[in-house]
Amino acid sequence: MRRELREETAVTCGPLKLVDVVDLIDRDAEGRLVQHYTLIDYTADALHDMVVAGSDAADVAWWSPADLAQLTLWEATREVIRSAEVLRRSSRLSSSKN
Repeated sequence: MRRELREETAVTCGPLKLVDVVDLIDRDAEGRLVQHYTLIDYTADALHDMVVAGSDAADVAWWSPADLAQLTLWEATREVIRSAEVLRRSSRLSSSKN
């Protein structure tokens, strides 16, 4: 995953933490399966701020959680981002207690 992130965005990151696994199932009007994606979502700390869209990415940008309201996102994406923020906060709290 870290190699793929680096190839697609030029971002180098620290250790990955699993946030969630989400299924996107798309059906036609008759209920037949059209597409099924399993999305595995991670969070990590970027080791630098530079991002560059690679050949697999149309665009890349940093967004703060406060700015996400202006984006058109799938609700499950918003939930994963919220879960990642909770995980990151709890990880910081745990490490500060040690």
